Amino acid sequence: MSKKKLVLTLGLGLTLFATAASAVFVGRGEYAAYYRNGELVGGESRDCDNNLSQWGEVTDDYDMGYWLCGI
Repeated sequence: MSKKKLVLTLGLGLTLFATAASAVFVGRGEYAAYYRNGELVGGESRDCDNNLSQWGEVTDDYDMGYWLCGI
């Protein structure tokens, strides 16, 4: 493998790992609230129809919750 291909492959792998490690997957009817130093800085949610909404920053400090669907 050439040096250029190796560098590109490693760079892509690190990028994918960093993205996956920083994002929380929210499923249908779930939400996540992201905090920094106790202050709400972002959020994401999927409503009961599976529509995704996101805003703000993603951090390692988060809480997850659930919407009541089908009641």
